[in-house]
Amino acid sequence: MRKLLRPIYFLGLLFVSCSEDTTVTPENAVADLTLQRSEWKTATLTNEIITNQQSISHYEFDATQLSKLIAQEEVTYVWFDLGLNTKNQITFSARGFNKKDLTNHGEITSEIIPTTRNITNIDILQQTKGAETGYNSKESHIISNEDAYNYIFSMNNAYNYDSFEKGFTKQTVRVERIGFGKPVIQRILNTKDSKSIALFLGINKQQEIITILIAKDKNGNLIIDNSNDIETSGRAFDHGGRRPPPPHSNCGGCAEYCESPFWMCCVAEPPCGGGDL
Repeated sequence: MRKLLRPIYFLGLLFVSCSEDTTVTPENAVADLTLQRSEWKTATLTNEIITNQQSISHYEFDATQLSKLIAQEEVTYVWFDLGLNTKNQITFSARGFNKKDLTNHGEITSEIIPTTRNITNIDILQQTKGAETGYNSKESHIISNEDAYNYIFSMNNAYNYDSFEKGFTKQTVRVERIGFGKPVIQRILNTKDSKSIALFLGINKQQEIITILIAKDKNGNLIIDNSNDIETSGRAFDHGGRRPPPPHSNCGGCAEYCESPFWMCCVAEPPCGGGDL
């Protein structure tokens, strides 16, 4: 009996070790995501796609998987890539990149959260007055609760072809991705009690479609508070009005990050020369 238990025990250990290393999307799913990104680049934004988007509340990334992705020393930047699945739904995936050599160090998918399943307490953005941080939003990526609420609900006015097409176009090019420096993603993950990150689409004051990132707790509620703790408090984030650098350049970002607070203090790289998405 003891001889029989030993191989079962080692098989169990192998299963556990394999199960723990599942933070990166499997190869077959990566192939699907590659196809989805390709479909998004060339798709006509039909009424079906727009109608489908109306039924999507937001996209949810698991905090543990995202933490493991950015824990890699080589990862310096996170791209949130758009795609289009076989149901004609817009999708988002996150890729951990090294901006110096443009190496992809892994990818994770998000879960589409439909409006019918949305238990997010969106009204907290109206009910909670955000604490003053003293930091410029273009540096910290933090936006006010009021702006976050208005941007998210302004999407209701974008569910028509003209607004949708215009909102996803920059300098005549289809927007394919939104980027954040790794420390900004780490800052969002530092939010106390965060278990996932919600990615909302919104319309900003320039009538551009943008992403808004907010941490969520284990019950699926947004974590928004009025704490003055700049390192862990619940905030809403967008990409600070910046356009991410093009995929084949080292410009317009942070060459390295410094102290106090680590997630927004950076040594800037040279600015990009236009045409950025």
